[in-house]
Amino acid sequence: MKHTKRLHPGFTIVELLVVIVVIGILASITIVAYNGVQARAGNAKTVSAASAWIKGILNYNTVTGQWPNESCLGNSNTYASSGGVCAFSTTVSTTFLSQMQPYMSSSFPEPDTTPLDSSDPDGPYRGIFYEKANQYKSVDVFLSNTNACPDILGLPKRVFSTIGNGVDCQYVFAGTPPF
Repeated sequence: MKHTKRLHPGFTIVELLVVIVVIGILASITIVAYNGVQARAGNAKTVSAASAWIKGILNYNTVTGQWPNESCLGNSNTYASSGGVCAFSTTVSTTFLSQMQPYMSSSFPEPDTTPLDSSDPDGPYRGIFYEKANQYKSVDVFLSNTNACPDILGLPKRVFSTIGNGVDCQYVFAGTPPF
């Protein structure tokens, strides 16, 4: 059997292509995993903020016998990147923040503000929205990359709607009409 020597030592084009394909596959797996972790972390931040806000709103109602004004939940800069809007053309109300100050801890909790659907005229649907409509008092929590609503302080909940890549989870306060 005759052996031939290569004149130029190195890798063949096939070997290089195999390595490039393997690196591409590993990179795509890493990106998908990273995006999932990012969405879960944002949702955890939003649920934690919603829990704190709901406790504050319930404390306000217990002490005053009233419900605070409607508002996006966060501080005055939470939704700055979209003109202050969280959903339904609503912004953070300075009156609401003044009403809530005595019933919150040292600062106002901030949710994740990644938009679920920026193209919707009522959107961008992000963060948390407190609604006070007649006898109906609720908190809408916008979560990404999920189709389920977590329990928050035992409040009645429902998936109000599916928006873009997430859901609008609605939580109703006790003493208001059920869904």
